Amino acid sequence: ISSTMQAMAVILSRAVSGSSMPYTLVPCMDLLNHDTSPNCNHRFDTSSGSFVVESTRDVTAGEELTISYGSLRDNTSMMCIYGFIQPDNPNDRLYLPLDQANAQDPKLARLLDQFKLSQVTWMVE
Repeated sequence: ISSTMQAMAVILSRAVSGSSMPYTLVPCMDLLNHDTSPNCNHRFDTSSGSFVVESTRDVTAGEELTISYGSLRDNTSMMCIYGFIQPDNPNDRLYLPLDQANAQDPKLARLLDQFKLSQVTWMVE
């Protein structure tokens, strides 16, 4: 792996970012795992110039501290950026390279039913 690719992998999988903060490597922040119902939030406090992690509810001794890596991330995004998927991800989507003309195909209907895909959103590129 080239040094550039290694650096990008570290930044994408370890850095903290958000609307009010650029990609930033924060010591120990990458120890917080993802959860769709996290027990902590993280933010950058502009007044102190510090990153803050604060619990959103009471946390019991020994309980893992978790944050959200993105509230709308699907498993493809999770795998490509962070290297894991989340079982039963409520935001998971499957992008099929089909056009809307194929929507009436009975084979497609059976396939969607087989994989329990209750909703298909057609995206036009």
